[in-house]
Amino acid sequence: MSLLTPMELTTVVLLSRDEIEYQMARQQRENQMIKNYNNQGITQDYPQLGTTFWGNSPDNNFGFGSSNIANNIENVQNQIQSNPPYIFSNEMRDRLGFLESRGDYHAHNTSGGGIGALGKYQIRRDGLIDAGYINSNNQWLGKNAIYSQDDFFNNPDKQEQVLNDYLKSNYRQLQNKGALNYLGNRVEGIAGIFDITDTGLLAASHREGAGAVNRYLNNLEKNQDNNYYMNYNKITNPSLIQMFKRIETRLRKFEK
Repeated sequence: MSLLTPMELTTVVLLSRDEIEYQMARQQRENQMIKNYNNQGITQDYPQLGTTFWGNSPDNNFGFGSSNIANNIENVQNQIQSNPPYIFSNEMRDRLGFLESRGDYHAHNTSGGGIGALGKYQIRRDGLIDAGYINSNNQWLGKNAIYSQDDFFNNPDKQEQVLNDYLKSNYRQLQNKGALNYLGNRVEGIAGIFDITDTGLLAASHREGAGAVNRYLNNLEKNQDNNYYMNYNKITNPSLIQMFKRIETRLRKFEK
């Protein structure tokens, strides 16, 4: 049996939620109808809805609206496509920007060599290359009218677009490496239990790179509760331990 893609899984979840809402609305409507009939002296053999149930108004079909399941699925998928998972909410952007630079669009961390880490989200050379903004010679390519480092620093809106493109690149890499197959799984981490989410994976890949995140996921083990955990006692490289802990922190802090 093949695994559902993230979009298919989200569709199932949303449709399941719609089914619950529909059943609740139906029960509320039936209770109201029973009350109305009782007030009319009708206490049994309640009149039944006609055969044109789906053609009735939303008030009479419990607000469900349409029986066209194909259209319902298409609408859900269109909503997902218009709000792709690699586009962070404003809350997530503020959280990420605060952790990286205290929200300073002009922040420039020169440690680590090269061009350093730039802007509110502290994006480094490799990230800018992946997102298509500079080449291997550190030359700005003019994407979204960013022709220089000054253009980058002086345009907050463009930095937000760069973040979108960078997260999109990371999401594609995570998808290609199979990291998205871990979505929804629970991890018993050092600082608490958390679920693996799109936002967590993206925040972690922003911090350490998609390859490092995938390496972390592939080193997870399962315990007796069928939850994942990292057995740090098996890792002999101190640098790798610290990297995995940083990834775990991002996964937890950006769980949702």
